[in-house]
This record gives sequence, structure tokens and C-alpha cells, in this order.
Amino acid sequence: FLLLRLKRRVTTGAFSRGLCQYVKSIVGVDISQNAVDEYNRRVTNQGLLPEEMKAVCATLKGTDDELDGMKFDVVAVNTVFAPYAIIPVF
Repeated sequence: FLLLRLKRRVTTGAFSRGLCQYVKSIVGVDISQNAVDEYNRRVTNQGLLPEEMKAVCATLKGTDDELDGMKFDVVAVNTVFAPYAIIPVF
């Protein structure tokens, strides 16, 4: 998930980088700490601040206290499914 706060007064981050110029901040959410670490490493290498773009490791459950109570204007989902077996459908 990518949670976006619009400029009006998150994979490897390719999706996020494409959106970065249009938003105030991006928070990427993933259940994998390894994916989060890689995302944040790439953000740092681009010279961006965590206030502009960052990822956090979390399993969102829809409660108000998640993500420190941040509010978002847009939520974008960028999901890749990699099947491990082909299951025939009849």
C-alpha cells in the first residue's frame, strides 16, 4: 500500500518515485521488513527525507491508531501476485 498526502496546503519504490512529484509525502506499507529496509535505502540514496517518502513494516487492520494516526488524501495499491503453481479452472 502507498498512503499519500496531497501537496495541497511505495516494491523497490518505482511506483512511489512516479508519484513523488505530485504529493506532499508518501508512506509505503509492507509486511516484509526486508522490503521496507530496501525501500528506505533507495529513498535515502535519492537524497529524499523520511518526511517526504518512507516505508514502514505493518499489517494494517483499519484501526485509528495505526501509522501514528496519520490521515491520507489518497491510498494507492500496487500489488504483484506471483503464483507458485498453476491451478486449472473448470
